[in-house]
Amino acid sequence: MHEIGLASEIVRAVKDKLKDTKVEGRIGKINLRVLKSAVVNPESLWHHFWNLAEATGFENAVLSIKEAPIFGVCQNCGLRFAIDEEKSTCPNCKASKVGVVLDQQMVVESIEVE
Repeated sequence: MHEIGLASEIVRAVKDKLKDTKVEGRIGKINLRVLKSAVVNPESLWHHFWNLAEATGFENAVLSIKEAPIFGVCQNCGLRFAIDEEKSTCPNCKASKVGVVLDQQMVVESIEVE
């Protein structure tokens, strides 16, 4: 269960984004992008987030989770493309030598204030 680690990262990232900004109002929504390979349980993530964010001013924020695809790079032609779960051949040259692009597992894309 890695959701507690992700929840901790969300709290840290939101605090970092807000530390140099004067926010008037309350944080209503935190928009996240999570890699499909992260396999996140949204209910568990919300539970851990709520416990860690208590008394921060954004403990009542809604977590909006957008699943992001995993990308690969063709070792033959260099094309970067979203990897399909059922096949991972290059859509350009049909080569099967594809490397996986390692992006961040989760990113706080934006914070909405009410």
